[in-house]
Amino acid sequence: MAALAVSPERPDWVALRQCLAVSLACLKPVVITGGAGFLENNPKYTPVYEDIRTACLALGAGSLDISGGDILFEPAAPRTGTFFLETGPFSSAVEVLLFLLPALFKNDFRTVVNFRGVTHSPHSYPTAFIKETLLPTLEKSGLYASLTLGRFGFYGSGGGMMEARAYPAEQKACDAGALFSGARSVEGVRVFIARASVDLARREVETIREGLGLPEGKVSILEIRDADGFGNTALAYVRCGDDMMVLHRDMEMYDWRGDFIFEADMLASSISAFMRGVGDFLSGGPAPVSLTRELVPFRCACLPGLAYTGYDESLLRESLRLSDLISGS
Repeated sequence: MAALAVSPERPDWVALRQCLAVSLACLKPVVITGGAGFLENNPKYTPVYEDIRTACLALGAGSLDISGGDILFEPAAPRTGTFFLETGPFSSAVEVLLFLLPALFKNDFRTVVNFRGVTHSPHSYPTAFIKETLLPTLEKSGLYASLTLGRFGFYGSGGGMMEARAYPAEQKACDAGALFSGARSVEGVRVFIARASVDLARREVETIREGLGLPEGKVSILEIRDADGFGNTALAYVRCGDDMMVLHRDMEMYDWRGDFIFEADMLASSISAFMRGVGDFLSGGPAPVSLTRELVPFRCACLPGLAYTGYDESLLRESLRLSDLISGS
């Protein structure tokens, strides 16, 4: 089969990874025009790309290569069974999982993937978002999977462990626009720290508590004592009727070269952005595009009944355009 050439109009890592995920789930070869150039200009994503390439080899999921300025992917149906994958210290196990998951739902049997490496990266999602928000949302459409965190692994050091299980799809109709439509309230905010100043974390907790108007006890610190490196992650758990939205912020402690770049004023800016996101959602804003956009590969690959209403965000539209192009929807 001739490879389909796709060219993201607004190239970013999510668009690139989703093109590969839909290609794998639909078993349609693709050439991502300018994909190699994107990696060259954004080297922090190169380790994730290399780990996705390794995952393809481990699961027999085809060949992923670079040719000139493009990325070429010849997908093959991934094998079922139990697999072990390891990411580099500047990669993301969650990103590798998001690449594989749409295709794993199309298998006839359960697939188990054990990951070792980075479980929490500022360039991806924390495991709590996947476990508490994304996977329960997919379950409403008949896609069943689980994610278990065994050990925290932060960006720059790795050493974490998580296990993902995916089961054959059972399709159900679902409207993404109807999700997270119940009354909203904060169940709690947790700040996870590893090898970081507890005093700084206490100031972080107090800033969040006062900024969101939460009572004492609603915001807490959890110190991760067995992590290999530095980490600082904030998670807000917002109840929306029967749904749980996990809003998150992972502090960037290292750059892609391995240089320690954390500074206190960076944390203050990050906390402010985190509180704005939580406040906007509590005041009735739509589900974050990070969630609605991540549903797209599943809609195109194995959930034709998943519809979108009430969303008109440029990044989401671009994901829909690319995924429809590859899947032929």
